[in-house]
Amino acid sequence: MSRVAIAKRGTTNKMFKYNKKFDKNFNQEYFNKSIIMNRIFLYNKLWNYKKEKIIKKYICEDLEIKNKKIKFKYFVISKGRSKYNSNLNHIYISINVIDIISTIVHEMHHIYFLNNYSDILKNKYGLQEKEIQEIKEIFIFIINQNKYIKITKGEDKTYKDIIDIQNEMFKIWQKGNGIYDFFDQAIPLYKKYIENGEKI
Repeated sequence: MSRVAIAKRGTTNKMFKYNKKFDKNFNQEYFNKSIIMNRIFLYNKLWNYKKEKIIKKYICEDLEIKNKKIKFKYFVISKGRSKYNSNLNHIYISINVIDIISTIVHEMHHIYFLNNYSDILKNKYGLQEKEIQEIKEIFIFIINQNKYIKITKGEDKTYKDIIDIQNEMFKIWQKGNGIYDFFDQAIPLYKKYIENGEKI
C-alpha cells in the first residue's frame, strides 16, 4: 500500500492537515496533491501530541508562562517558507522543510512569545512592532538548549546577522534571574546594537 493511500485513510495521529485557504502561495498549476498527502503522512509521523506536550512544558517554563492552554493547529503548505499566525495559533509547515521538528518548535516559540510578551515589550520598553519581531527572533536561542535538542535532533539554524547579539543575550539568560530581569538587560543591549548601526 502506498503512503498516499495510507495518508488518505488517515493515521492515528492527525495533527497536520491541509486547507487551501491557509496556503497563501497556492498555485493550481504547481499544486501536487500526492506530495501534500505524503507530507501530511510524514509530518504526522514525526510530530505527535506527546512531543507537543513536552515542548509546551519547556517553553512555558523558560518563558515563565502560567497559561499553557494554547491549542495549536498545524497545516501543510505547498510553497514558500514555513510560518505562523499568532492570532489563530496556527503553524504552517512548507513541504520544502528539511528540519521539520525544529521548525515546528521554532514557530511554537514565536507564538508563545508574542502572545505573552508583545504588549509588555511595547508598553513597558517602548518597542515598535518591527523591534518586537526582531527580539522574538533573537530570543529563539532558548530552543537550542539540550532538553529541546533531544526532541528536535539538532540546533535551530539562526540568521547569521543575529548570532553576535544572540550570544550576548544568552550570557544574560544564563544568569537565571528570570525573564523580566532578562528583558531589563537585553532590551538596552538590543537598542545599543541598533544605535551602533548593527544590522539585525
